[in-house]
This record gives sequence, structure tokens and C-alpha cells, in this order.
Amino acid sequence: MSLDGTRRTTRYRNIEVEYRNAAWKKRRERYSGWIAQIIQHEMDHLDGVII
Repeated sequence: MSLDGTRRTTRYRNIEVEYRNAAWKKRRERYSGWIAQIIQHEMDHLDGVII
């Protein structure tokens, strides 16, 4: 971990993600639980949020 301590943030248990695959085809998938939290964490990084 790059930061000490904890940070308050919102994490949804169920999410739906729209993205483009390697062939540039639009895809949409639903995720829940731990994998949904990981995706939200990584999306924060893409938006410049470090928590």
C-alpha cells in the first residue's frame, strides 16, 4: 500500500460495467462482491483518485 491509514469511500456491492474489448466491441457485464470492489478501486485510479 502506498498510503497509511484508511480513507472513507463508497463501494457498491453490485455494479454494471460497460467497456470495449480487444476487438473494440462494446461489452457490458455485471459484477458483485469482492471483484466489484476491486473494479471500483481500479476505476478510481483511472480517474486520478488515490485512496
